[in-house]
Amino acid sequence: MVLDISQPISHQDSHLAKLIVEAAKPVVIVGNKTDLINIDGKRALKEYQLYVNRHLPQLSWAPIVFCSALKNRKVTDCLDMAISSLSEYSKQIDDKTLAQFLKQVQIQHQPTRRKKSGDPKVYSLRQIKSAPPVFFLKIKKKENLHPSYLRFVERRMREWFGFVGSPVRIVLNRFKF
Repeated sequence: MVLDISQPISHQDSHLAKLIVEAAKPVVIVGNKTDLINIDGKRALKEYQLYVNRHLPQLSWAPIVFCSALKNRKVTDCLDMAISSLSEYSKQIDDKTLAQFLKQVQIQHQPTRRKKSGDPKVYSLRQIKSAPPVFFLKIKKKENLHPSYLRFVERRMREWFGFVGSPVRIVLNRFKF
């Protein structure tokens, strides 16, 4: 997704970001036209990253790469990041590693319950698909997890396994005892 950093993020940019998320595709945000503004300092780059995250929160997991296509500056960085994101998109994680991850996540933060449900217990986490990565989080049939806990698990997953530039989907898999 290419953004002209000399212009504000438009409604069309937001709509495109929404379509990318709905299609569950890998993405790299390219901040183009760095030659038109003074964005050389790390502070200016960080401020623009915060600006993008504020206006395109649905793509907060997407890396941002800055370049100038006109001056041919850092264009190869964009391509390298796109290749890396595609690799992350196809990543497979084995069940044993996911079990260790889930154990650590639950030590760090126990699942919270929603209204009118008992204390939820998460039994397992298993990857069922790649491209895009989809995971089943197994809980009891009558239990329900708060959506914030699923977001927490996704953030920890990104810390542990990367998934830079790749969407990650966690689906509740309810079973009966």
